[in-house]
Amino acid sequence: MVSKLQLVKTKDFKEIAKIYCNEFSKDPYNEKWTNSIALKRLKSYSKFCDMWKLVLDKEIIGFFVMNTSRWFPKLVCFGEEQAIESKYQNKGYGKYMLNKLFEIYKKKGYKYYMGIVNVKGKALKLNKSIGVKTSKENILIEKML
Repeated sequence: MVSKLQLVKTKDFKEIAKIYCNEFSKDPYNEKWTNSIALKRLKSYSKFCDMWKLVLDKEIIGFFVMNTSRWFPKLVCFGEEQAIESKYQNKGYGKYMLNKLFEIYKKKGYKYYMGIVNVKGKALKLNKSIGVKTSKENILIEKML
């Protein structure tokens, strides 16, 4: 596995938007993403988040959006979005990406990583496999409006 984790550039948005649309429109998410909506979301994230791309042989195969300003500065980094193209899933690329990100943010002085994953999604299994646990102090709450 010769892959690289790099910061996203504006020129990468179109390629990442495709991954966004493809992966989040599948089960269990079934979200109605369009290229236009995905591009708007990426532009919005780029204003306040660190955006990373996973590159394999010059092809972007995944991405991660890390928010360092959601909670207390330099304490919690928060995973907003992550996706790996289907054909590269279950091959170690997600683990590689997350472990590299954890190294980077630990070196930057962050103490905690937090994120939200769907209980039916593959990201939960991936995160658990590298030692990410469900919080004993925080839970996601929701109410249908």
